[in-house]
Amino acid sequence: MGRMSLEAFSMKQKIAAAVAVLLVVLAVAGSTVLPVQTWVMELATRLQAHGVAGAVLFGLIYIIGAMALVPASAFSLAAGLIYGFSGMALAWLAMMAVAATSFPLARRLLSARVDGFVQKRRLLGIVTEVINEEGWRMVLLVRVSGIVPFGLQNYIFGVTRIAFGPYLLATSVGVLPSILLYAGVGALANAAAAFSGGHLRIALLAVAVMAGIAVITITARKVRARLGQRGA
Repeated sequence: MGRMSLEAFSMKQKIAAAVAVLLVVLAVAGSTVLPVQTWVMELATRLQAHGVAGAVLFGLIYIIGAMALVPASAFSLAAGLIYGFSGMALAWLAMMAVAATSFPLARRLLSARVDGFVQKRRLLGIVTEVINEEGWRMVLLVRVSGIVPFGLQNYIFGVTRIAFGPYLLATSVGVLPSILLYAGVGALANAAAAFSGGHLRIALLAVAVMAGIAVITITARKVRARLGQRGA
């Protein structure tokens, strides 16, 4: 009887893990097929009319969406385009909130399921191994490179051995290039359309975007080279 109960429990775990993997696959696939960027832009445009309250609500939707594996880049671009320079700060705060929430959620409640998902994918498995060895340095590199989607990164980091403090500190810096790229592009378009900041502000935003592209490109190459040494 005890053995049957154990087998039944094991089967439930397998089914739960399979469902979790299916949801992740559907979320990632859906974000590439569905017009997510258009929907996010329409949402941000409508919320803009509500001032600060609208910006706060947009930030909350950003957090929920990113945790559900909707591409954070779509929200960051919309934030910059609608709210300008302030949208870059909004995107950073939202990404930090997502990182701070998803990490303990994966570690305490979804550890077995996320770990099972990771171990079935060679690249993700190697990433977790390197993170366990190099700690916050690898977290920083993965954040900057974007080699793994942002929403998924947080759950993967949660099943590694890295402590919450170093993880969050590395994240606070690692997400900046992405924000400079996506929210920066939106803010640049916003400034160019309104021409409210003059030539200097537009030039600074353009430099920020180019810097973001350069940092992400260089770091992505380094991460791929490092993972390639492990046979990824």
